[in-house]
Amino acid sequence: MNPFSYGNVLTAGQWSYLFSQKQDALGYTPVNRGGDTMQGPLNTQASTSDGAGFSIPPGAAPGVPVDGQIWMTIFGLFFQIGGKTIGPIANGTIVGPSSSVVGDIPVFSTTGGTALADSGISLASQLPNLILATPAFGSGVPAFRALIGADLPTPQPVALGGVKSAAAPPHQFGTGVDTSGNPTFAQPAISDVSGLAANMLAFLAGGTSAQLAAAMVDETGSGPLVFATNPTVALGSASTAVTQTPGDNSTKLATTAYVQA
Repeated sequence: MNPFSYGNVLTAGQWSYLFSQKQDALGYTPVNRGGDTMQGPLNTQASTSDGAGFSIPPGAAPGVPVDGQIWMTIFGLFFQIGGKTIGPIANGTIVGPSSSVVGDIPVFSTTGGTALADSGISLASQLPNLILATPAFGSGVPAFRALIGADLPTPQPVALGGVKSAAAPPHQFGTGVDTSGNPTFAQPAISDVSGLAANMLAFLAGGTSAQLAAAMVDETGSGPLVFATNPTVALGSASTAVTQTPGDNSTKLATTAYVQA
């Protein structure tokens, strides 16, 4: 009986036989739309102004990506390789894998100057106090070297790379730099002066006779400080004065000791 007769329903064996005959004629197994594995290269038509030859509609990311998978979301294109997800590739930015690359930095030659972010890159251990920069006083391949003065911008009254300068106000000295990089100034206090004799700081701050007497080291007598104009002097019982020379009858302060002419 002809299996293709009207109203005849093919059995599973008949369907299998027909498919096997078709595959023999084609020389390959047709791709199953329900899911299949290509056994040869897949070539698509060239893209045109009407559309691309190959399209991946945006959707959700796989819950557990497998190496070799490629998918698209609204954030960009992703692919899985080496157990790591690469992506999204969108708006000219490439986000690299999260694994570390010790002692080297991956280079992407086709990014067209766009940003490259890799959350896992680290650099090999270096000696302390070195920076990664171009050669001193010129251009070239960056390398680790010591910081030099030419690496810093010229100080200006405005911020330049975090370095600032300012003119000190009259009679003030620089005291430090605040958290914003601004130099701070203040008039020095008496306590900031060093190298003075003992008790001199107290006299400079207070200015009393007692403080001056405490600071002096070769004084005679005691009591308040006396100046030359209209002084008030309290003489003790043991105080002495000079004896005038013969013939001197002036008002100089002198004793009444007998002077023989």
